[in-house]
Amino acid sequence: MAGRFGVTTDDLAAFWQAFTLMLDHDRASARGEMALRGLYVFSHDDPFGRAPAHTLLDLVKVKPLGNPSARSFDDYADRVTIDQDMVPDGVTLTRLVG
Repeated sequence: MAGRFGVTTDDLAAFWQAFTLMLDHDRASARGEMALRGLYVFSHDDPFGRAPAHTLLDLVKVKPLGNPSARSFDDYADRVTIDQDMVPDGVTLTRLVG
């Protein structure tokens, strides 16, 4: 089914798949070993949206370590939280990566 701009659900699925894999298929020396560790998609049931982007992004929190000694992503394990109870009505949160 195509939306107002001609984008189908298959188009969107292909976009999200490409987005999640983009760093794996492009190992430019400038980016080194970058890897996507989290991808959270907020979908609205209203084409104008149900909540401002900043309020939704504020629901995703990364707790600081308290020291600058992190050497790998594993040092941040269990430090990313999402306040799912505060997701507004009419908004769906989908965790694609993370």
